[in-house]
Formats: sequence, structure tokens, C-alpha cells
Amino acid sequence: MELELRHLTPYLPYKLKVRFMHPTIEYQKTGLLNSVYNLNDDVKFSIDYGDDEHIWMFKPILKPLKDLNEDILCISWIEHIQDKGLSAELPYEVWTVLFENHFDVFELIDKKIAIDENDL
Repeated sequence: MELELRHLTPYLPYKLKVRFMHPTIEYQKTGLLNSVYNLNDDVKFSIDYGDDEHIWMFKPILKPLKDLNEDILCISWIEHIQDKGLSAELPYEVWTVLFENHFDVFELIDKKIAIDENDL
């Protein structure tokens, strides 16, 4: 599976951190996602007002859902997510909190296309 624009668009208003992971460059820069655009089916990113690069050169930095706590979301919604998983049953406000706090709602960490914030 590859990282796609649909995995990132919900996070865009919330200053998502990403890591530049080019395979031939030793320095792995981390920065805030500055812009995203799709040009002829080629998705490009820029971080910290740098040069635009291809989507495959980046990994978002996200929190695993196991890190949800009562300071972020009320316990009833945490229990709902733990019991039933993420579903359309969740109200918009819950989804907003998850995206705003950079939780991995698409399971990108498990698919190795995102970085667990705890591993940094």
C-alpha cells in the first residue's frame, strides 16, 4: 500500500508533521506539511516552505489510537472506538478531534507508510 492524498487531506488544517524520507539522501528532515497539490496525478508536498517533492518521499508522523486518553476524548467514545473500531457511527466532532490530534485513523503506521510519534 502507498500513501495517498486521501490519507492526508483530513489532517491538512491541523499542522501535520511529516518526515522527508528520500532513499538516497542521508538527512531525514522533519517539518510541517506546508502544501499539497495534485498535478497530472502526481501528488507533491512541501514542508517548511522548501522545494516540492513527490508524496512517496514523505511519511506522516501520527499517534496510534492506543494513545487515546480522557484528556483528548471522553471515555465513552474511547470505549466505543476500542470495542467497535472506527466507523461512520462516530459523530463529526469525534473525527475532528482525532484528526486535530494527529491520530492514525487509517492505520498507516501498521502499513509502514507513517511513523509512530512515540518512536521519534
